[in-house]
Amino acid sequence: MPSVLVTDRDLALMSAIRTQFPSSKNILCIWHINKDVQANCKKYFPVQDDFTSFISKWCSVIESQTENEFEVQWNQLINTFEPTVSYLQKQWIPYKEMFIKAWTNKYLHLGNTATSRGEGAHATLKSYLQVSTGKSWQYDST
Repeated sequence: MPSVLVTDRDLALMSAIRTQFPSSKNILCIWHINKDVQANCKKYFPVQDDFTSFISKWCSVIESQTENEFEVQWNQLINTFEPTVSYLQKQWIPYKEMFIKAWTNKYLHLGNTATSRGEGAHATLKSYLQVSTGKSWQYDST
């Protein structure tokens, strides 16, 4: 059984991992998260430098090494970019244990925090968990 799986936020895949690999930890791909944040938050920043500051602060939140540091960084982001953080609060913060370093560093993932390093493995995992007929793949340990 894999100890850690890095995926995008495909809710069906996340559910299948919980069912088929209950002892494995699912980490969300930082690359996919940041692409989503950029696509959905850029519109709030008509000035590029402001958007760059926002992304930099968001990265500081992601890079938080402790839960305490996360709280400090998150509160600074909220205080600095109040109207924009509602998207992050709704879309990503509920999954913080799956991508913020304070939580993901509790598991041995050898620095793999993006699916780009293993897109082939990611596609293979999806194919094993979901066959074309829509039925879930069943793990047989024998």
